[in-house]
Amino acid sequence: MTNNSETSQRFFALSRAYLLAAKSLNESAHVAGPNDRNAVGSAVMFNARLAVELFLKGAIVVRNPSAKITGHALEIHREEYQQLFPEEQYRWNVPFTVQFIGGSDEERAEAQARTLKERPLDQIFRYPVDNKGQPWDPLQNFTPDHFTEPLRKIADDIGRLINLITGDGA
Repeated sequence: MTNNSETSQRFFALSRAYLLAAKSLNESAHVAGPNDRNAVGSAVMFNARLAVELFLKGAIVVRNPSAKITGHALEIHREEYQQLFPEEQYRWNVPFTVQFIGGSDEERAEAQARTLKERPLDQIFRYPVDNKGQPWDPLQNFTPDHFTEPLRKIADDIGRLINLITGDGA
């Protein structure tokens, strides 16, 4: 059994690796033909989103070694991260998440649960159809150039936060 430091480091290493994969694929996406560009975009988005998920799981383990870090809903991991890391320097507007404004806490929770069930981003970017065989609305008009800056920001944010959390360059 690994300790929480080893576990978090493994999550962080995989997060960085998936970010590297997303960046590399995004840089080479311009060679994809027009029929494949949106599929390549889905792969880029999936890898970037998975990097975010793995970072959040690694961070959660640092401050709560007994946390259940299963599932792929970034909204749930974001909430736990924010509870465990309330300090200003750890604030992060987590990408690939849905946020509901207005309504009661109960209404927002219901809307989030419904959205996560009906449009799970971890599935939409990964598979062409849902678990009933119905096609997802495909990614439309993916342009690698337009995702370069958001990818850079995700990588910079994750790198900064890992350094803060692990003490490597704080």
